[in-house]
Amino acid sequence: MSLRRQLPPLLFAALVVGCSGSSKTSTPASPNGAHAAATAFPAAGPPFVVPGERMTYRVTAHEVTLAAFALEVGTQKETLHDRPAIIVQAGAESTGVAALVKPLKAEFATWLDTETGEPLVFRVTETAGRGDETIESNEARFTELAEGKLPIATKRPDGTEIVEIQNVVPPQKPIDTMTFLMALRAWDGQAGETHSIDVVRSRFVWRTQVKLVGRTPVVTDLGELPAVKFDATTSRIMRDGSIDKGTEARHFSMWISDDADRVPLLLVAESDYGDIKLEIVDYAAGSGHNLAGSR
Repeated sequence: MSLRRQLPPLLFAALVVGCSGSSKTSTPASPNGAHAAATAFPAAGPPFVVPGERMTYRVTAHEVTLAAFALEVGTQKETLHDRPAIIVQAGAESTGVAALVKPLKAEFATWLDTETGEPLVFRVTETAGRGDETIESNEARFTELAEGKLPIATKRPDGTEIVEIQNVVPPQKPIDTMTFLMALRAWDGQAGETHSIDVVRSRFVWRTQVKLVGRTPVVTDLGELPAVKFDATTSRIMRDGSIDKGTEARHFSMWISDDADRVPLLLVAESDYGDIKLEIVDYAAGSGHNLAGSR
């Protein structure tokens, strides 16, 4: 298969940032974790964010740059569903050769409760261009989670909206992709600790078993930096809360800076097309203090 034909699926995998990777094994993520966890995940309390901070990344595969990815925290608090909130937004857009083959764009936004760190609403919008202007918007409505049922709404290009109910199996309490990333920043545990959590990506939910591997330096465009490495395995969840046996488990690793800022530095997701990498190229500190307090 030519690289030109590989680029669209590679880019799609890159845009989902970790929840679309290798299908080399059918072993599902354990719902209970491999070891007893010593620290809570996600940690209770305000989210690990600094208002106004911004992180910029490039997405590559086969040494080819596929997309630019940026994540930004809102500059001020707001109110959503009568709860104090702050928005965390991210966007990925195809660049270079990938954009010539098929322009793709994905936008993510989550509103986090500034007191509990819990997600309130998570929204994903995906666009495909060059003859296929499909726009699909998905919204996980965490404030409506009740009696183990989470509504996930999908708005189609024709304007119609479909609301599906995701059954949540105790003791799971689902979060979204952005909340998961912020929770990793706050996780200051010991090597070998493992947690399992259900993560909403867009329409679908992935049971994710994540392990804190240990501390190791990583080389980036910003220099060689001390980092904490995490390994994760994800399995897609059916609407009834069971593991989707028709979808293979997927794997990715992430490195987060081992300092007060806890900046995500590198993500490597295995795929049938080779490793997909999300590598930091710039970090701009925000204004004010981290909502989670000093580390």
